[in-house]
Amino acid sequence: MMNKILPIIALAGCFSLAQAEDVVLDLSQPTTSIEYNDNDVWTNVYTDGDITSQGFVFSHDVPYAGTEYYEGFIVSRSNDNANHTPDWMANQWGCMAQGGADENGNTVAGKPYLINYYSSYSANQYGSSSISRSDNSAFSPKGCYVCNHPWTYYDCTVGEGVASPLKDGGYCKITFHGYMGGVETNSVDCYLASRQAVDINGDGILDSEDNFTLSQWAWCDLSELGEVEVISISMESTDVGDYGMNTAAYVCLDGLQADCTAATHAVQRDANRVFATGKQLFLQLQEAQQIAICNIAGTTVWSGQLAEGSHSLNFATLPAGIYIVRHNSGCTKIIL
Repeated sequence: MMNKILPIIALAGCFSLAQAEDVVLDLSQPTTSIEYNDNDVWTNVYTDGDITSQGFVFSHDVPYAGTEYYEGFIVSRSNDNANHTPDWMANQWGCMAQGGADENGNTVAGKPYLINYYSSYSANQYGSSSISRSDNSAFSPKGCYVCNHPWTYYDCTVGEGVASPLKDGGYCKITFHGYMGGVETNSVDCYLASRQAVDINGDGILDSEDNFTLSQWAWCDLSELGEVEVISISMESTDVGDYGMNTAAYVCLDGLQADCTAATHAVQRDANRVFATGKQLFLQLQEAQQIAICNIAGTTVWSGQLAEGSHSLNFATLPAGIYIVRHNSGCTKIIL
């Protein structure tokens, strides 16, 4: 009996490297001061430079200096949700919910929130829209609130310009992509509008509940991304043309919540990095060392000596589940 207990005790020590530290985005308390203009939008919309709040960094780029064009995130506290066709460029600052989201997803008028503009042509490593930590540490996202931007909402419902209302079977969605060590680990879809194309509520039936266009804040669970260093956002619509989406590529976000346990993630950032996607295990080792992989019962399922550098191990034959990778920097929990 003692031989079975000892490995489990050892694993318990791996899990107790640090206490969870949940961080919740609140743009009313930004790290870098945010000033607003008469439209209640961030004054630096057309100035290059990222947004930082609660240790999160939201990419904001102005790739063409001197133009009224940006990519990525901006901050707004506008309550505008009107249809401004055909003058959207001068009125692209609102949210259908008419304010930011509180911790329960209720709208609070005047509370600042993020607007993201997605460009499929961005030259940035993670695309036009990325989220990271200011110290480049890893974090485990839990979720965030999502709402339609008015331009996107009205494109999906009534159309304008090149955009047409979504047809039966159509949809508009955003996808959150998680990255660790520059490798995509997983992705999560969040639907902004659906015309019964996807069983959104998971009841196995495509019905009226799967036919909607978001006009209020909705929680998007991001826990399936696992531990990441970067989140990027892309958008997709079934209304497309020769140059990509006809639907306006805007979305509103607020209340991002993540476990940013500093002690655990600092070990992985400054020394070895270990993460998994599917049944593939990736290791970036700072020195040659012995690696052991245990299941939650404490049984070693694989061990071996690996050289300094990057490694990719395929564990397609292992049962799906939680495993512990033991390395010189400590222990890392993975899900295969």
